[in-house]
Amino acid sequence: MSLSKLLALALLLPVVTLTSCSSSERSGVIAMTYDVCAPLRLVPADDASPEEVGAIDEAIEMWRSMGVTTLTRGPTLADGMPEVPIRFQKAGTLFHGLYEDSIGVVFVNRSLGVPHERAVTIAHEVGHAFGLYHVSGRVSVMNPGNLAIEPNAGDQQALATTWGACAPAL
Repeated sequence: MSLSKLLALALLLPVVTLTSCSSSERSGVIAMTYDVCAPLRLVPADDASPEEVGAIDEAIEMWRSMGVTTLTRGPTLADGMPEVPIRFQKAGTLFHGLYEDSIGVVFVNRSLGVPHERAVTIAHEVGHAFGLYHVSGRVSVMNPGNLAIEPNAGDQQALATTWGACAPAL
């Protein structure tokens, strides 16, 4: 789906996009996922503001506090390290973010005015990139529409269930 179609969808159907942050989640399969145990670089768009880049860094730190030490925004640590582009676009007020899993890109509403909400949205969408789905039975970064809850022990367990235990960092 093109960026213009995604943005049109976000503007016209904010409630649908709010409850479906991974475009393929309704089918039960997230098309493109990344191993939480392998290095992954989050790449801000060229037009990202310093505050938006800071939100990416804050989201990385949220996941690192849960033991995900493989995320970086810095220079490539390994040849062929996968990258997830982070794009910021203006959208309707109820739209927070989207992981477009068919192309492996995270879109975040540039209009989110609270820095922590922006960072939580990025952490949520990165959760989709790690293969996590929305949950409603517990407090989680993966709660639909979440703007406040950071990754927690339940999310850490969900990653371990999905990917297994990661080898200790060297």
